[in-house]
Amino acid sequence: TLFPYTTLFRSETKLKNLEKYRSGALLTLLLLNYHPGMKLVEFDPIAHLETENPPSSLHDEYGKLGTVTEGGGRMKGTNEECRQRYCEILSAIHKEDAENVVLAVEGKLSDKYRINLDLIKKAYPDLSWE
Repeated sequence: TLFPYTTLFRSETKLKNLEKYRSGALLTLLLLNYHPGMKLVEFDPIAHLETENPPSSLHDEYGKLGTVTEGGGRMKGTNEECRQRYCEILSAIHKEDAENVVLAVEGKLSDKYRINLDLIKKAYPDLSWE
């Protein structure tokens, strides 16, 4: 999971763990969740294959999420092409990571992981959240 040891601990421990496990994939999910300018192109409900043994990982696929987001500066293709690419990304990664991507897109990571924007800003002060 991209959020190791973040749900059950005090804020200080969560902060240390967020700093320790910093990765491009984690930052991408946090930006999708918290940055007002980073939003997925609106799609109908997503149908993707859930897999326990994925051919890839979110760490390999996260860069492709920018091609299906508004505000990512790299959106490519029609809405339908973006929707298909989004489904391919979700189908290529473990179902827990796919669930985290969907939560981030919906702005609901804090519902599952008990994190908030203030904590994220402290962990990653070098990133712009506006």
